[in-house]
Amino acid sequence: MSHILIIDDDEHTADIKVVDEETGENVEGVTAVMSSPNYPGNISWNTNDTPEIHLDYLRFWSDDYSFKLTNIPEGYAYKYEEPNISFTKYGEHQDLIIKLSKTTAKGDANCDGNIDMSDIVLIMQALANPNKYGINGTDSRRLTDQGSLNADIDTSTSGITGNDALLI
Repeated sequence: MSHILIIDDDEHTADIKVVDEETGENVEGVTAVMSSPNYPGNISWNTNDTPEIHLDYLRFWSDDYSFKLTNIPEGYAYKYEEPNISFTKYGEHQDLIIKLSKTTAKGDANCDGNIDMSDIVLIMQALANPNKYGINGTDSRRLTDQGSLNADIDTSTSGITGNDALLI
């Protein structure tokens, strides 16, 4: 009697985690959604439940597996292109470490990791229309608690003023 070993050369594996860029520690609360060419958004997980995910039985595609990050905690930003993985040969393993950067830079009112004109605009909008752009405002792009701390760069007064925008 002979035995035949069947190897599925079409299987790939991946280990994926979301970490703080500086410390390398896992960042909790991030939702990652993985899409492949034939299955958009077919796998998702939250780093609260699964700090590092191991995926088996990934298929060899001519395109990349891409990831969209949502629920990024306040104080963090993802400043790179959307992460992806691709396989170049059958049976390959990929490690993907998605790095989030802290956005506690003074002047970064919108917490995007950059200090630019958009921070000045958000400060002025929050001052002019707090019901919409203030910390408790209704707009999704409103000033956050962290953004408020970042925006308050004028040391002569406490709280956000037009002077903070001017100094930025």
